[in-house]
This record gives sequence, structure tokens and C-alpha cells, in this order.
Amino acid sequence: MVGLSRKTLYLHIKQGKLSVHIGEDGGKYIETSELMRCYRQVVLPETNDLPTLLRQLIDEIKELKELTKNQSEELSDIKQELKSRPLLEHQPKAIIEPALEESAPAKEDEPEPAFKSIIKRMKEKQKSQS
Repeated sequence: MVGLSRKTLYLHIKQGKLSVHIGEDGGKYIETSELMRCYRQVVLPETNDLPTLLRQLIDEIKELKELTKNQSEELSDIKQELKSRPLLEHQPKAIIEPALEESAPAKEDEPEPAFKSIIKRMKEKQKSQS
């Protein structure tokens, strides 16, 4: 109100430049007239800020409602997309084993055709070294 820090006001009270009144509840109060006497210039807070503050709050509420609506729509879209996707299901072992047997090589000891030529060359190399 007077452009001074709280610390300065306490110092002026202690020095006796500014007087304090004690209220009915025991709290210390400085009257506006006392501030005007000591500092000559007192700037009172404007009460016209309330409509501006209310307008800002109303605008913010509108923005938040719009954001909530958009997020709700996005969430609905995601839920719908998830419902349309097929679910991963557990398949019993009886269904899986025949499929594995079909893709397995005929003999366990027999290597796959891609490795046969490599193994053949390795064996030939070992024979030539011995």
C-alpha cells in the first residue's frame, strides 16, 4: 500500500515513527490514516479487478471443458480401436504340437540343407589336415 517492505514497517513501528493499534482480538493493526500521516502516499487496491478476474476464470473454465471434451473423444476412439483388434488367446498344447511336428525336420540328427554344404567342406578340410 505504501511501497515499503514489511521489515521497514516493523522498523518504523519500533522506532515510533508509525503507531499501531491493538484490536479486540489482540491483533496489531495499522490504520490507513496513520499510513497517510507517515508516508503521505497510500495506494489502495482497486476493487474493479474482480470482474476481470471472474472473466479470466470463466475463460479458463471454458478452455478446460473443451480440453476435457477432446480428451474424452480421443479416449473413446482408442477404446473403439482396441475393441476392433483381435485378442491374443491362449492355445492349448494339443493345438500347438501338431503344427510344430509339421515344421520340424524329418530326422533330428540331420542338419538343414543350408548347412549341409558347410559341414561337408569342414569334414573335407579336417581329412586333408590329418
